[in-house]
Amino acid sequence: MRHHKHPRRAFNPLLLVPRGAMVLRSIAFMVLVLVSGGLVFFMPAPPTIAVIQAITEFVSYDVVVPDLAQLRLGGYALTYEAGADSLVLTKNVGSPTTKKPLCLSGVLTPTTGSRVSYRRLATGPVSVVVERTDDKPAAIFALAGGEAPAALQKASWIRLEAPTGDSDDGDKSKSACPGTALVRLPIYGPTQIGTPLRPQAAGDESSSGVLIEGTVDLFAKTIELGRIREGASRIYPTTIAAMNLPPGSQISEFLEKGQTPTPWAGFVKLDTDQALDIRVTTPATHIQILRPGIGMQPETLAAGLFAQLTNDPVVLSLQVLAVFVFSVLQAISSLLVAREAKKIADEKEPATAG
Repeated sequence: MRHHKHPRRAFNPLLLVPRGAMVLRSIAFMVLVLVSGGLVFFMPAPPTIAVIQAITEFVSYDVVVPDLAQLRLGGYALTYEAGADSLVLTKNVGSPTTKKPLCLSGVLTPTTGSRVSYRRLATGPVSVVVERTDDKPAAIFALAGGEAPAALQKASWIRLEAPTGDSDDGDKSKSACPGTALVRLPIYGPTQIGTPLRPQAAGDESSSGVLIEGTVDLFAKTIELGRIREGASRIYPTTIAAMNLPPGSQISEFLEKGQTPTPWAGFVKLDTDQALDIRVTTPATHIQILRPGIGMQPETLAAGLFAQLTNDPVVLSLQVLAVFVFSVLQAISSLLVAREAKKIADEKEPATAG
């Protein structure tokens, strides 16, 4: 009777991987999958902070906190119109009143909901317009020498104008009022920088207020993980360099339907060389940029997922932690496999020797 010899198979330690090693490897891969999936699909968009620096001919904002929008009247020539008589509220041009401009001393406080606009062309005079479209009083006055005229207290369109360091006619005394005009004007509220390019108007002033140049630095807040939070929120830059704003564009906040505008905060500094120098910060998550051109659609600037994954220190810590756990579990499972293989090899050595 013949006996057929079966070919002897080579020993493969991978076929005898210990159950503990398989469990550790499964957990290691599960950790990577869960952390990666959580970061990609479930991580919320980070709150952002945009810091905008620009030279522009025009900037406006809607008043939300009157005390943070106060203006000193010294050095400014004031004109105004009653609500029903003002036909140029949105044009930001000089008042059509024939009255002589007033020179007042005191503080002007815009009312909540009023729009404050700053305009300056080249090295010309700076003008401030405080206006409303509902015929309600645009501002409250606290004057040093008595009360404001009754018509002024009811005015829904108020214009302040002051010459700057340079004047086209070389004589500032014709339009200047006593006192020193503010050289730093406040911004606190939903803001618009620059205006779309428009055809020239027949008046003395340009109908546009061009954004000449500017940059925006975008920062984001770290995600908060309960006890990992370290007191105040930390912020990180989302880009290496500041982004240049397209000249001639209009900058504002992008709002979904029904969304409440976010207040911007900063100031306008009167540059002696050209236009207005603005410094403003906003927590708006989406900045809208409308570039000049026919048929152009607004574009938005926001912090993306890739910037968050590569710059958020908390997210980076989670990624490092996941990789560390994966590496440790893989190393332990490899040690278990090697130990089991050595054990089997040691058991086979006496049988081979016999």
